Amino acid sequence: MSVVHQTGRKNAFWARTWRSVCQNKAIYLFVAISLVWYLVFCYGPMYGLTLAFKDFNARKGILHSDFVGLKHY
Repeated sequence: MSVVHQTGRKNAFWARTWRSVCQNKAIYLFVAISLVWYLVFCYGPMYGLTLAFKDFNARKGILHSDFVGLKHY
């Protein structure tokens, strides 16, 4: 009995959420655009910043090259 009750609550939650998204499409669109921009231009470059602390080897790539710390500074 409790499993059916929990499933009903989950479905009601998603129904309310979907209804809210449909009613406020413009707001969610602006939030989605700004979130994508933030991820691409603020977190994307962080991948390349690790290169300063590694002894880069093209065969190994950035993630698998040896970490050398502050050796290059």
